[in-house]
Amino acid sequence: MTFKDFLALLFFVLASLTYVAVAKYFGHGAFLKVGQNNLPRYWWRTAESRLSIQFSFCNANGVLLYQTNNTGDQEFFSLFIYQQYVFYEWHSRSKVKEAYINKKLASNTTYTLTLFNLSSPETTANINGIPTSLIALIGGNIGIELAFFDGTLIIGGYQQKTEVKGIRSQSQSFVILCLQQLSAGWLQLNLSSSSVISANTQESCPKNLCSSQEAITFTSNDSLLAFDILSKVPVLQHSIFMRFRTRAKHGWLFYLGNDQGAHLAAYLSQGYLNVSLNMISSSYSRVSLQLQPRVDTGVWNDLSVKRSESHLDITMNGNLYQLTYTIPDAAFQPRYMVESGLFYIGSVNVTAVPLATIITAGDSLIGCIKDLQFSDSSTTQTVYVSLKSSVSHRSVNMNGCFPHSACPVSCFSPNETCREFSCQCAIGYSRNNSTLLCMKEQKATLPTACDSSPCFHDGKCMAKDDGYTCQCKAGYIGARCEAVVDPCLSNPCQNGGFCVKSVASYQCWCPSGFIGSHCEENINECLHPIDHCYSHGRCVDGIDSFSCICNAGYTGRRCNSEINECKPDNPCQNGGTCLDRVNK
Repeated sequence: MTFKDFLALLFFVLASLTYVAVAKYFGHGAFLKVGQNNLPRYWWRTAESRLSIQFSFCNANGVLLYQTNNTGDQEFFSLFIYQQYVFYEWHSRSKVKEAYINKKLASNTTYTLTLFNLSSPETTANINGIPTSLIALIGGNIGIELAFFDGTLIIGGYQQKTEVKGIRSQSQSFVILCLQQLSAGWLQLNLSSSSVISANTQESCPKNLCSSQEAITFTSNDSLLAFDILSKVPVLQHSIFMRFRTRAKHGWLFYLGNDQGAHLAAYLSQGYLNVSLNMISSSYSRVSLQLQPRVDTGVWNDLSVKRSESHLDITMNGNLYQLTYTIPDAAFQPRYMVESGLFYIGSVNVTAVPLATIITAGDSLIGCIKDLQFSDSSTTQTVYVSLKSSVSHRSVNMNGCFPHSACPVSCFSPNETCREFSCQCAIGYSRNNSTLLCMKEQKATLPTACDSSPCFHDGKCMAKDDGYTCQCKAGYIGARCEAVVDPCLSNPCQNGGFCVKSVASYQCWCPSGFIGSHCEENINECLHPIDHCYSHGRCVDGIDSFSCICNAGYTGRRCNSEINECKPDNPCQNGGTCLDRVNK
């Protein structure tokens, strides 16, 4: 570094000390974009020695930082949250490294994460000042280079999905985030600078970052909320976000459209969520997509639908889907997603919406809704819509989510009870397959506590004199088998492997040098078909490495150098000539 460069660096260090750290709140759909010219000079060169971020978050997956390169060679550095762990991923033209910080973080808690010596194989990390181990998943013990990055720094999310590459798909989502400080060495990034491009961010963070709106319950098949939404949300590029839970197999979730058939809609069919888009008033231009897995499980689901000029980005519970469409009439460029102010949650008014002749979703789904949000990329506005502010509603309980009081209106007999959004026969009754009525059981035995099927997730009910017990299937626990076991709690992955959970199962991502279902097996590098020691020594296996014990007369890391006993001092006396031999 020249003396001039040193003075420039010192200037920016001193200037950064004058910044006042202002917390930035990132809601759903929020992001910041900082061009290279707006970053402090030597930002990424300094970050190689020390990169620090102070933050708190809500959802378990999402982007924290993403730095691009203008070469177009898919070179990038990313810092992201996956299953409440912080990962970093680095791609250059010829090298890839991925690692994670071995500490599971809790939501709504402030952390200061610092990475030291990223350019060195001896990278270290600490969280809130406490040293924390780093586990390399790809790339082993290699340092990473950041100084050559000259693209855009993206914080908290992204404007288009194509802006972020390489990150695990489950983490290509928005993280509800409170970012309090971001610094490289002593350089602190001014997040409130007018040169920073932002969308849906707010100055200062709410006291309870992860609080949510009160839920409502759709209690019957004709439940409906209607909103006048167009005046609030211009939607050339915008997203809708909501949470819902249900056990319904069919039914409308929401409908945004006009009375000619142009629409954006989400509905359930056979327990799967379907998203449909029709840009113009013609059934021939409709495109739709069915999402996996099923959503009729009774648990909360997060749904985000974001439209750009050529596709929909759909995020369901952290999983990303894309629906591409074309506009048949090239001259038709809609100003809005659909030219209408109609927005329904639940049952659609079939007299006003001809879409019902195109999609047979049935009636409203029975279940619970909360956290309805609209955001618009062009105006960087997020509208949090109160579910109690509808212009009209019917068959809706506005006071919370009550799954035991929300069942179809047409329960077939009075001998039924409502449980988890569905009608169940009362104790002592069973459903007749022909009439579908709950008929009194003709049994010699007395009714038991198991008759109401109290065990969830296909658990086996065992009747007792004072009640019942549930024998749970693998992957579930609880008095009624209501809770999913986290198979990663027992830390089954050995040698620093990272545990990825699923229902009743898990998978281990192994660090460099280990294989096996539990990362239990050290890869024996000595078994490589190439003789590492050039037949002049014995190979000794290590962890992601090997060493050679050389035969007499040879030396070098791989025993590839013969020792010349004639040098440096000629052992032959009286003018004799020394002829080197192996070990002689």
